[in-house]
Amino acid sequence: MVLLMSLLVWLLGWLNQRGHAVAAAHGLVLVTLTAATVSTVLTGGVRSAGVFALMAAMLLASTFLSRGKMLAVVLFGITLLAVVNLLEQRGLLPGRLPPTTWGVWVIQTAVIAMLLISALTGQHRLREAFNRQAEALAVAEAAQAAQRDSQERFMALFRSNPVACLVQSIDRGVIVDCNQAFC
Repeated sequence: MVLLMSLLVWLLGWLNQRGHAVAAAHGLVLVTLTAATVSTVLTGGVRSAGVFALMAAMLLASTFLSRGKMLAVVLFGITLLAVVNLLEQRGLLPGRLPPTTWGVWVIQTAVIAMLLISALTGQHRLREAFNRQAEALAVAEAAQAAQRDSQERFMALFRSNPVACLVQSIDRGVIVDCNQAFC
């Protein structure tokens, strides 16, 4: 199982390096989710290390996937934990852990909810920061365009002015530019 997981993660890294980041991200979440599910069921309890892998899959989903897909992963995780908890309470899993109560599921669901809220808040803040940067860029581009227009109007006035005009450097006294009437 570990060898297969290592091979799949390597393959996903290779896909990512070849420019298939979206496929690699989806695959990474799917592989982690699958490993978490198998581990949780095979160990026979909601207190297994598979639950940590399930949380990791949710964090990966919140980082790499769309909001809808992230919510689907979270709902799958909560449902998986509820089913495993129920099966564990009825003694239908192969593990040797003593059965748990629904309190464990409630606590795990609360932790998942906190992860979800944190991820959504982070996405919201990131989106706000991106929008502020986009607005600042638009303002800067508008200012540059206005500056170019102003320079073009000045140059047109300077060049077509019938009065002789020149631009001279203050520190060296060198003529920098002059219009046709000056020449």
